[in-house]
Amino acid sequence: MISSSAQLPPLTGETSPVSTTENTQTEKAAVNPELQTLQDVFSDRLKKAESLLNDNFKARDAIFELVTGFTPFHRDGDNDCSTEQNNNYFMALALAQCNLASIEGVSKIQQASTIQDRIIEIILTQKDPSDAKSEEPNLEALEKDLGVISREDNNIRSGSYIMGVERQGFVEKQINEWFQEDKRQAVKDALILLKNQITSGADTGPLEADIMSLKLQTAGDLATFSANFKYPNPEIFSQARNELLNKSSDLEQYFTNKENLTLALQGKVPEDQMEQLIQALSHPVSEMNTKAMVLASIITHHTEKNLKSYLKAAQILSLKTQAQADNPALSDRTALAMALERSDAMVREHYQGGEKYAAISAADALINSLTPLPEDLTAMA
Repeated sequence: MISSSAQLPPLTGETSPVSTTENTQTEKAAVNPELQTLQDVFSDRLKKAESLLNDNFKARDAIFELVTGFTPFHRDGDNDCSTEQNNNYFMALALAQCNLASIEGVSKIQQASTIQDRIIEIILTQKDPSDAKSEEPNLEALEKDLGVISREDNNIRSGSYIMGVERQGFVEKQINEWFQEDKRQAVKDALILLKNQITSGADTGPLEADIMSLKLQTAGDLATFSANFKYPNPEIFSQARNELLNKSSDLEQYFTNKENLTLALQGKVPEDQMEQLIQALSHPVSEMNTKAMVLASIITHHTEKNLKSYLKAAQILSLKTQAQADNPALSDRTALAMALERSDAMVREHYQGGEKYAAISAADALINSLTPLPEDLTAMA
């Protein structure tokens, strides 16, 4: 628990150790007015987060429990005051980026935290396991509500700008103002991982280190990553995690069945591309290239939740593996955060023309990636 006496510092550029009034005014003057409107929405949300954290100590404790497995700041003797302030900043940003800086959002966080604690207590005290299992649907429903609230933020528009695209830039700007340079990457990574868990996870636990260290080398690696990416807390949803693991072989081979693949593509992509796309997608998921995984995910019906979850995990693990191949110095946490950002961006770009054209856009991107450049252009590349 954090001290209930600590107050969040005012959320203004002037109080930031790395910002000046002159710089802030210059930056604001240079920003497009439409983009500034979105920035103001985000800044107002940060102020609401500040107020909620300062005024409701019970809520603050619940939020701290939510972020404690993600925050890079932990108590270390003489640095307790600095750690507490950094955690205050971290919590405010967590609420703002997830669109949860509201009474409704905080209330659902409190409820989820209470249920999660109760499930873990039942397991640790070796009470009847059915008591824990009976609580899981309530937790799953709350996590789904948190995800819906968080995703609603993606569609806020101002002219040609949209919050789902611009929000990460606002978060990073605030990170640069609030945190020392040597802490910024860790904060950015942690917030990206936390947002994904709130938006898409079945519970809000962090990934275990051995899961985070996985690379896409075998179908078994992907199966393990997929199941634990969706259900990261080892004490919760153990049966659901095992069921997803048991289904992984079928999910892995789903697109090797030409009938499944043809049905998924039918009516969503041009007929003259069908044969080429079938050839590109007719592989076990772990052997597809990332653009093929993206198209596979887009053409998969939303009712196929396990398959969609498996494909998303595949995209992320593939991108993480590539990031660390390109730069072996990257930590697992940073590589995973980068993969999450890139995966979201790769999917999002295909929806810019509307949902109706997303599969066509993804199909074009896949075919273009498979088409060799003409010789004269290859020499220039």
